[in-house]
Parts: sequence; C-alpha cells; structure tokens
Amino acid sequence: MKEGTGQDSKYFEAILGSIIDFLLLGGVDAATILSYVTKHLERKAIAAATSTSLGSAETLSEADAIAAAVLHKWFRDARLLDSRTRPKPLSLYGRAPSIESLVRSERPKGSAKSLVRTMRALGLVEGVSRGKYVPKSRVATVSSLHPIVIEHVAKSVGRYLRTVSQNTSKKSHKTRLIERFAGVRDLPEKDLHAFCEFSQKHGTAFLSGVDDWLETRRQKSRSAVNSPGLAAGIHVFAYVEEKSAATGSAKPSRRPARPA
Repeated sequence: MKEGTGQDSKYFEAILGSIIDFLLLGGVDAATILSYVTKHLERKAIAAATSTSLGSAETLSEADAIAAAVLHKWFRDARLLDSRTRPKPLSLYGRAPSIESLVRSERPKGSAKSLVRTMRALGLVEGVSRGKYVPKSRVATVSSLHPIVIEHVAKSVGRYLRTVSQNTSKKSHKTRLIERFAGVRDLPEKDLHAFCEFSQKHGTAFLSGVDDWLETRRQKSRSAVNSPGLAAGIHVFAYVEEKSAATGSAKPSRRPARPA
C-alpha cells in the first residue's frame, strides 16, 4: 500500500479485524489464524513472482461479477432465448453464440476460457446434449467454499464496512447508502422454514428489481478507459443465530423489531 493512505489503512485493518473475529468466534485459535495469514501471503508472493496476469479478467476479484453478468444476459437477451423464453443451449467455447463469447463481451481482455471452466466447475451451467450447456439457475449460487466464494465473502465484508464508514461521515449526506436490518430475538423455531421461504421469495424479488435497474444504466462502451464507471450494487442476506447466542440472558422482546 502506498504511503499517505491512512484512511485506506484503517479501512483494510477493519476488514482484517472482522475476518479474524469471525474465525475466532468459529473456534479457530490464534496460532492457526496466524498460520493461515502467513501461508496466504507466501502464496501471493509466489504468484506475483511467477505471473503477470494478476490483474486480468480471470482474477477472483472480477470472476463473480462477470459470471453474474453472463447469466443476466443469457436470461434476458432475446437472441439467446428460445420460443418459450428459456435460455438457449450454448457451446462452452468458440464464436458467438457461446458461453465464452458472453464472457468476452463483458471483459474483452484476459482469458475467457478460464472463467468458463470455473463456471462449469462451480455448477453454474449444466450439460444438456451434444456439448451444449444451459444455466443451472437464473442466479449464480455456489454451495461449496470455492476460492471465488471466499473472495466474495471478503469483498462483502469490505463493502459493508465501507458503507457504514461513508454513512457516518459528515460529508456523506448526499450519497448515503441504504444500510438497514430487520430482526427479532424470539422467532419460534417452528417458523424457521417459513422464514427461509419468505426471505428467499421477497429478497429475490427485490434483488431482481435492483438488478434490472442497474443493467439498464450500464455504460454502453466497454472500452471507456478514462471513465470506466463505478462498481455499485446491493448485498442481501438473511441470518439465524444459534439459540443461545440469540436469546442470551435477556428477556424476550414484547414487540418485533422494526427496520433500523
């Protein structure tokens, strides 16, 4: 990190602190955490010394956003839909229309093939027939701790902390971002499944609207160097704490909590 970036230093220190707290709460001891950090830094040093493609489109920092954009286009571009408005089966590689061409339309530089292989490994696409593939779901969901998922979690923590920092700054009144939550401390366990279904349904509908709004306002030119645009979005997640952590020694609340 360059000198003179004290604010960034505090920001990244807060991110690291949050991740360390998360590991400690998960039962990982301090010595193991130190070992994790040391090994990771060693791998990064080796990668930096042996590769010059760390900033390409196939890096983890962009892979999740590109994969999501590919799925969005696949489900909405009329040229990629059949008569029933379902995504047409596409080849993995080759000239358009193919999954590789969709990736390349999002990021012309870098290895599109690498990200296609990653999407396949993560189960984001599934084979149907004769070497053709379709999206497994309208949204990119990953059920394993793949490096892309770990990167996504780290970025999410950083983005949340940056939002809080911006909202609490005296200079942020005109650009204050939404940062709210709704929750109770005494949800009956019998309603857990219903809560999962309710939050999935309404959260998905909300994100779909935000996604459409953002997509219609993306820059038309992917080659804009002087004005590449801003990364913007909304992250939604539900939570259920362990019973002991959720109730503690406090008495149950008489009224449900309202959105902050």
